[in-house]
Amino acid sequence: MNCRLGLIAFLFGGFLLSIGCGKKEPVPVAVEAGGQASTTPQEKSVPIGNYIADLKQRSLDKRAAAIRGIIQYDESVAIPALLEVLADKGYTDGAVVVGQPNSTREGAIIALLKFGATGEKEAVEKALPALIALLKDANPGVREHTILAIALLGPKAKNAAGDLLKSCEDGNEIVRRTAYDTLQKVGGGHAADFASMLRNKDPKVVYDAAKALNAIRPLPKEVIGLLVDVLKNTPGEMEPDEAVLTRMEVAEALASFGKDAESAVPVLIKVLQTTTIEDFDKFFRPKPGNGPDAARNDESPAMMALRKIGKPAVNDLKAALNSDKPLVRWQAARVLAGIGPDAAAALPDLQTIFDKEFERKEGQVAVISACGLAIVQIGGDPTKVVGKIAELLAIPDPQLRFDVVRILARFGRKGEAAVMAILPLLDDEQEAIRAQASDTLRAMGPAAKAAIPALGKKLADPQLEVRRSAALTLKGLGPIAAETSPQLAKLLLDEDDAVRRECMETIIAIGPGAKATVPELTKLVKALDARERLLAMDALGVIGPDAKTAAPELLAALAAKDTETRMAAARALGLIGNASTEVVKGLADRLKDTYMPPRQAAARALALLGPAAKAAVDNLKVFGGSNSKSPDPVAVVWSSVALYRLGVDADANLKIVIDAMKNKAVRSARLAAMDAADLLGPSAKGILSELIEALNDKTPISNTDPTPARHRAIKALGKMGPAAKDTVPKLAALLKETDVSVKTAVIETLGQIGPSATLASARLREIVRTEPAYGELAQEALDRIEKK
Repeated sequence: MNCRLGLIAFLFGGFLLSIGCGKKEPVPVAVEAGGQASTTPQEKSVPIGNYIADLKQRSLDKRAAAIRGIIQYDESVAIPALLEVLADKGYTDGAVVVGQPNSTREGAIIALLKFGATGEKEAVEKALPALIALLKDANPGVREHTILAIALLGPKAKNAAGDLLKSCEDGNEIVRRTAYDTLQKVGGGHAADFASMLRNKDPKVVYDAAKALNAIRPLPKEVIGLLVDVLKNTPGEMEPDEAVLTRMEVAEALASFGKDAESAVPVLIKVLQTTTIEDFDKFFRPKPGNGPDAARNDESPAMMALRKIGKPAVNDLKAALNSDKPLVRWQAARVLAGIGPDAAAALPDLQTIFDKEFERKEGQVAVISACGLAIVQIGGDPTKVVGKIAELLAIPDPQLRFDVVRILARFGRKGEAAVMAILPLLDDEQEAIRAQASDTLRAMGPAAKAAIPALGKKLADPQLEVRRSAALTLKGLGPIAAETSPQLAKLLLDEDDAVRRECMETIIAIGPGAKATVPELTKLVKALDARERLLAMDALGVIGPDAKTAAPELLAALAAKDTETRMAAARALGLIGNASTEVVKGLADRLKDTYMPPRQAAARALALLGPAAKAAVDNLKVFGGSNSKSPDPVAVVWSSVALYRLGVDADANLKIVIDAMKNKAVRSARLAAMDAADLLGPSAKGILSELIEALNDKTPISNTDPTPARHRAIKALGKMGPAAKDTVPKLAALLKETDVSVKTAVIETLGQIGPSATLASARLREIVRTEPAYGELAQEALDRIEKK
């Protein structure tokens, strides 16, 4: 069983360090090579008793100095004195710094460990039992610092795990969390241990235990009964937040069992029935803004657990649909929508509730939408459902119109039946409704094609937010919105810089079809604002050959002062593909840039130009270090890639790139080979196995770039497109990742691989159903994978 106690450190991690915030940091114990602390002649001449006395002082500096003095004595003198001083209960109030002598006991353990094997043996055999005895002291500060002293022994203190588990139920929160942190360091503590703590009467203790238990994967099935027992407790009217949070943790733990947690269905339904609107809004409902609460999934852990249990929960969910509480009906419908086709037995019930809500005077729009979405996700006819909901858009109440148009966004590509009903809202008197109508059409993607002409007109709307929203919607529609290029060209003159930038992003999404914008984009190559310059050049590059008239301005930008502009100009020239004499020379000259990134960009551009850029061969060879005894590894890779594409010594240069990818010792060159993989064409298969292996590499790219190396590998596979089809099983497995950047990159890459990535379709559809934060992106990937 993999207990993943490292995740417990994540849950409680940083706690010990954070409580010392703003306090004076102690002077660390200085240690020279060989493990001996540096000393002065005065330290060597002081009686050991003086040092022991200083070890009992409350000053961290004095304790640190005492340790330096004590370890100069023979171990036969020092070790007994250190064991004896363990009985002292003194500690420093305030700041706690892990690994430092915050108390007499911590100082004694630090000193003992400096005596090597003998000191370690005495610390484990004699000091540890003495410390364990102090875990029962009445003073919580003594208990806390005793636990910190045990932590210094690390795995050698594993025999203390049982006593530390008892401390995890301590009535003092600091002691409790220090115990959890130390338990992670020494090892020990299993699912059954934490599950047994769920019976504690202190809700705070139970909550901490539930968090610790929920951090363990996989969980043994034996704990399911205990988890269910926790959920059986009926919530009180004035219960503390910890009780609500405990149910969340327990429900999430049950979700990890999937169908194996079928016995928990009745109590999970009970949680749905007893959840108040106040609690749901407080803990699960997304909040406006960009904070962590904005990323909430509008789904409680109990709902998630029922969804993952799936088909065995359908009958109980059907019963919950008939609750007299709208929130319960809404939750049940949302869960059934997440279960999808396996909930087919609930279709008649959902249709009945859907129809009843329309008939009720107090019909709930949220319940109507949830039932409608469930019907569609399970397999019902989206045209009837969406069309019926769209009828509500004619209601005079502006708040209701806003709610309905926002709800329709959840139907995504299946919302086509509402498009014509939404179009009038683009002219609604309420600005918020106009903007939301545009956002909803964006969520519908290609299904909203009929709205493109109207959206093009909205690019000239007098309201800023409406113009921005229209541009963003057209961006989401991508190439099919090419007919709006003339309006986008005018929008490039907008007085608002954010609108201009979003307009350029829309042009990039449309691609070559936006050639009507080239003249205005060319002017923006000289924009004073750096972001506008870069976006304009990227847009010209995406438009491709039809943007060749911008070559003179791009060539001038190759000599710009700022590095990013030089790089963007090189990228654009390479993508436009006009290998004129001036362009090739300009790029070849940039191979001598002061900085490596622009040189790499120039090499990539020359590689894209292919054999037509052969005039740059000599420059590429010099760039690659043909005349150097110690060439730059990154330059060697990019030079070889370009020469390969130009058809110069192709086999030899291809081998250099493949060898660089396989050489894990030279990390910079390996990463460069990843970045260049898409330029190798069919020959990229030679590094495919290395890229697959790199998908497991979570180490940072560099000291200044914390992005994991595997993120670079994922992007490389995406740029390779269909040639990366053999990596689809591995990529599909990575869709379970919780890291936002990794998951996003994987979804995008699967879409770039296209029809060859059908193996991942089922998982992507599940993401569309159950993870709104990734739903639109996953649907875009599916559109590319399943395109007809």
